[in-house]
Amino acid sequence: MGRSRNLFQLSRRSAISLVVLLGIMVGGGVAAVLLLQELAEETQGTGMQIGEEFISIDDGVRGDTITWLVVRNWPAKSSPSERINDPRFDIMTLPRTVRMPDGARRRVRATPHVYFFDGSDLTMFPVKMSADDITQLHGHLRGMTDYRQLLPVLKRYELVD
Repeated sequence: MGRSRNLFQLSRRSAISLVVLLGIMVGGGVAAVLLLQELAEETQGTGMQIGEEFISIDDGVRGDTITWLVVRNWPAKSSPSERINDPRFDIMTLPRTVRMPDGARRRVRATPHVYFFDGSDLTMFPVKMSADDITQLHGHLRGMTDYRQLLPVLKRYELVD
């Protein structure tokens, strides 16, 4: 009888070990899928001067779909280090985040969105854009004399319920 009780305890330990091992494997698999999704997204960006401001347009693309678009501005005389260290958008980490008006950070990939910063003011809205739309957007930039002229162009792609 003592021997049978000992076997039951071993079997129970093995079952617990198996559950723990399966939990680790599932958790690792989910983490790997999330990381691969982040890495499958191509990031591109451009910077230029419009009027008295330097602007940066960064976007994420998966296939032909724009997953996010972040537009920021600085005074034309801002330094490259000021622009690189801008806390409004963190392009260097995964997941990429933007700073919300309340100071919280939000992932840019939650749903396809435009995040349009004018200084610390943020205008954001859901969009449906393709890579071709980004090419057309760059064509519109050539004739602009003020950064704020870009917002109505972006609003053409806004998804309205």
